[in-house]
Amino acid sequence: MKLSVKKRTADRLRLDLRSNSLILLFSGGLFVAMGIITIWAVGVRTVLEVDGEGLSFEKSRFGRQSPDSFVLPAAEIEGIEIVLREGGISPSYEMVVKTADGDRDTAFPNADGDRKRELVAQSLEVLSGGGEAFRHEDDGAFVGLLLGLVCIGGGLLCWRAIQKVAVVGDRDAGTLSIRRKPRRLGRESLRLEEIVGVGIGESVFDTGRHRVVSYQVEIELRDGTKIPVAVGPAFTDASAEKTRTRLDEWIAGRSA
Repeated sequence: MKLSVKKRTADRLRLDLRSNSLILLFSGGLFVAMGIITIWAVGVRTVLEVDGEGLSFEKSRFGRQSPDSFVLPAAEIEGIEIVLREGGISPSYEMVVKTADGDRDTAFPNADGDRKRELVAQSLEVLSGGGEAFRHEDDGAFVGLLLGLVCIGGGLLCWRAIQKVAVVGDRDAGTLSIRRKPRRLGRESLRLEEIVGVGIGESVFDTGRHRVVSYQVEIELRDGTKIPVAVGPAFTDASAEKTRTRLDEWIAGRSA
């Protein structure tokens, strides 16, 4: 949150706080876009069926069959191999069926490279007459939808974090008011005699590789209640300390 001291006298205080809207808007949009792309790219159901007569590959996305589906008789198949594909979200090894008319790509979102190599070997064995027919199904719809919704949820949280806060103190009236925008974020009206201090709370998000710490400025009341100035941990350590100091000094009567 960016702090702006609009008024700071012995009897009056006004602090304006606002989040970095441009960064949050961009970050939110990026997360939402990533979520949509993930749902589209990963949310695929594929079915591979191989027998002595040929090979069929069916690809569908949420019940709608893709034009990438194909059926090939054994006589038209010149080979099957693993090829590194650079497109998509990240490079991946894919099973490719070779014919005189060109390569036919397959896609198995939930299968790793080793499993795809097993499918190649098993398919070649069946087509050569040395193995039993088999069917392999790979359904990434649930995983794709779950990952996509997580990304979209992160984007919505970024947009929700866009806020403005006005902290207004009136010593004559004995009040400290917190006015948040949008209005749905709520308002607070506190009596100065109820306030015993101003503290800083931490929120830690640990992914295992990265540890992100964000902060909240909290007004502490005599009954032990802590009233957050903003909604959510919206401060950096520097902005939280600066805001805490300005509030604490004025409440204690140390500012003029």
